[in-house]
Amino acid sequence: MFMRIIACFLLLSLAACGGGGGGGFSSTTPAPAPPPPVVNELPGGLWFGSMSFNETGTTSNAEVISIDSGEFRIVTDDGGHFVGRIQMTGTSFSGTGTGFSPVGSSWANGSTFADLRVDGSIDERQTFDGNWVLTTGESGTFSFDFDSLFERTSAPDRVADTWTLRDDFDTAIGSVLIDDAGRLDGQDDNGCMYTGNVSTIDPLFNVYDMRLTIISCNESSGTYTGLGFLVDVLDVEDEFAFLIDKGTLADIGYFSR
Repeated sequence: MFMRIIACFLLLSLAACGGGGGGGFSSTTPAPAPPPPVVNELPGGLWFGSMSFNETGTTSNAEVISIDSGEFRIVTDDGGHFVGRIQMTGTSFSGTGTGFSPVGSSWANGSTFADLRVDGSIDERQTFDGNWVLTTGESGTFSFDFDSLFERTSAPDRVADTWTLRDDFDTAIGSVLIDDAGRLDGQDDNGCMYTGNVSTIDPLFNVYDMRLTIISCNESSGTYTGLGFLVDVLDVEDEFAFLIDKGTLADIGYFSR
């Protein structure tokens, strides 16, 4: 009886193995772990440095306001203004925008603004370096260092005040009131009128969104958008600097108190 049970067991085992052929253990190699996701650097900051122009072989001092969503505004000490938006991939960036020629000059084709492309790399809250090129042919490089002024907090009451409006030569030319809600109203000595709004973007950082409409001011009339920040000149946060444009014209302005 015992031998019969063993024989039945062997027959069942052979049947389960397809007649006894091809049996054995198999193993698979585990799939490699996926690479960690790319962590994009944050591009926001106030940056100071320089911008070069290949065609003239010159370099200008420049500063940048940028925010973590990718919007940036570069202004050179001769009034050149470069506006756009970048996208980050790790430490690298690329983007497009508009380049406005320095005050009193034009680009190679005679225009005062042209399409812009930029690319380069950012070391978050440390350095901002890259290349720029316009559809008119001009090109160059830029290199900026981060300024900790960016890391001051922002709030509506920090900018609410009666301000003196100043031109590019730091001459007082009018006054502007910004109320506690950020509404802006003012007028200058030439009869130009100003309305708009200044609002916080991120309360952790010293950059403000600015919307400004200029009325009765010849070619300067229009609606502008841009970014601004508080800076220390003679006292703590006694000046509000802003970089704005209306698509065909760009400007940098200052309010002081």
